[in-house]
Formats: sequence, structure tokens, C-alpha cells
Amino acid sequence: MSDETRVQDVAPIAYINLLAAHTLIVQMRDYVRMASTVIESLGDIDSEITIRPEALVWGLSNLADDLEEIAEAVRWSKEAYEKGVSDQ
Repeated sequence: MSDETRVQDVAPIAYINLLAAHTLIVQMRDYVRMASTVIESLGDIDSEITIRPEALVWGLSNLADDLEEIAEAVRWSKEAYEKGVSDQ
């Protein structure tokens, strides 16, 4: 086994913008909760509810966009890792 360790062999310890990711997760939670409340208030369980396709697409697209932003916000950063190692 080599004494030399490559950056990709080290467990990721440097992440970017966890606060932004947390904020997006909270926004997603609030959106899903709001959508659930709206649908629940439209009628009882036996009621049929029609959701327009563009409304469903909009909601799911926003969730997908938020998930992409979260994934980018918490991605492992080789640059941040190397900076952290050199600062130690």
C-alpha cells in the first residue's frame, strides 16, 4: 500500500454551501406541505380532484430544480478539500 494518498481516495470532507442546501430543503418541504394542504382542503377522500397537467409539471419541475441546486450546493469540492488540507 502506498503512503501517497490521492485526493479521490480520501473521504469527502469539504462541502460547499450547506446553508443554501438546507434553505432549499426547507423550501421544498414547505412547498410539499402547502400542496398537500391545498389538495386536502378540496374535498374528502372520496372526492375526485383534477390537477391540470401544467400545474403538475410546474410543481414537479420546481422540485427537480431545487434538488439539482441542493446537489450542486453540497457537491464535494476538490479545490475546497485541497485548500483545507493546505491550511492545516
